[in-house]
Amino acid sequence: MLALITYVDLIGDFAAYRKMCMFAAVLSAIYALIYTLAPSLTASLYLPNANAATTVTGRYIAVAISFTAIVCWLLKDSVDQQVHRAIALAGIASAALGTITSLLYTMDGQMTVLGWGPVVIYLLALIGWLLVFRSNAQSVP
Repeated sequence: MLALITYVDLIGDFAAYRKMCMFAAVLSAIYALIYTLAPSLTASLYLPNANAATTVTGRYIAVAISFTAIVCWLLKDSVDQQVHRAIALAGIASAALGTITSLLYTMDGQMTVLGWGPVVIYLLALIGWLLVFRSNAQSVP
């Protein structure tokens, strides 16, 4: 966990924004591929009562996740501070909702013990995006 936080680069400059965008893009692309290629397997790992509807839902979720991957990847080299703030705000909102949702479903028993993985990932993303937002990308090259 500590290694990922230091990966965000606590200085809070353009490099931190770029790294968070790359982190979000790569992680989102991996999840999108997994949900597209093996939605039943993925659902059964996280949900105790996975069914056919879960598989279809997983594939639709993959489409939404791929949008995040594409947007973050395309905007990672932007030098516009307003873009940095907007992406960071979107990342904060998404990571906060993801943390709360994953935490509630995992603690409620609706997700398996593997549900703690997304809780940690979303929490680390939330910390990273908060650092980027706070810095407001002051060291734009």
